[in-house]
Amino acid sequence: MRGNFSYIAIYIFIILFISFARNGNCESDNYDPIKGKKYFERGIKFFEKKKYEDALLDFEASYKYRPHWKIKYNIALCHYELGNYLDSAKFIDEFMEEGKGKINEEEKNQANSLIEKLKLKLGAIIFEGRNEQGKISIVIDGKEFEGKIKTGKEIYILPGIHRIIAKSEGKILIDEQVIITAGESKKMDIPEMKSESSMPEDLNKGGNNKKSKHSYPKELKWKILGWTFVGVASAVVVCGIVTAGLTVKENSLMKDAESDYMKYYNEPWITDEELKGIIKRRDEHYEKSRTFLFTTIGLAVTGAIMGASSALILLIPAREKKEKQITFRPEILIAPSSISFNLSW
Repeated sequence: MRGNFSYIAIYIFIILFISFARNGNCESDNYDPIKGKKYFERGIKFFEKKKYEDALLDFEASYKYRPHWKIKYNIALCHYELGNYLDSAKFIDEFMEEGKGKINEEEKNQANSLIEKLKLKLGAIIFEGRNEQGKISIVIDGKEFEGKIKTGKEIYILPGIHRIIAKSEGKILIDEQVIITAGESKKMDIPEMKSESSMPEDLNKGGNNKKSKHSYPKELKWKILGWTFVGVASAVVVCGIVTAGLTVKENSLMKDAESDYMKYYNEPWITDEELKGIIKRRDEHYEKSRTFLFTTIGLAVTGAIMGASSALILLIPAREKKEKQITFRPEILIAPSSISFNLSW
């Protein structure tokens, strides 16, 4: 019974470990260019029917399965039509930034047309001056601005009254309250640095104190997982060899006890108690040999399963690399002005 429990416990451990590994690496399962193409084309149809919320959901799903910078233009258009002007500005900015050097004139004109429309709905702040202290961090109304900040670049905000704080490497550069109207671009010069201690506590929280997280390539993660399985499988095989040896040993001791019983059974000088002791010893060795035998079988099966699993896991990076070579070049229409983009899937 103890042997049965031991390899059952090992099976449960393997199932839980594989389940955890799959959940921990689910991000790699998201890549599916065929699904991405399907959602993208359906999003185009929704957009043409002016079903902007449905179109936005499909474009976001398309980007999830096949991240491509051109899809961000479609997402920006949907946000604009839904009145989410800040979100629209964010995605069109990412589209222009990631597509730098790759956008043709027709696409650039279309994107600039959307930017001009956004400028009429939003206000903008432009930071000027030299930033010798390094990267600028912007806090607007207590919330840190997400995105790349460069001097001379427009940062879009909703019309109204806002508190703007700019800092670099923990030092205050600007701390002002400004009024922005729709269509207005306000320039703000970077002055001499102030002490970090002058910054309000509520605005200083979470500014630059975020701990950086190390990220590793997915291929490396799969290799680490695969070789971990190889190591565990090897340890299981070694344990199986040990238990196999113990099985042989106990079986031999059982046969010796059986031989002693047959040898001394008819001897007149042997007592019943001594014969019972020999039988008891034989039965004990028999139970131990059975326990070790079942344990050996369980470990052998476990080792085989983990060995096969490790081989499959180590093949995953090659499979993903092959999938990424799948390409589609659908003809798509970017409403509302029927600009045709060729999107390489």
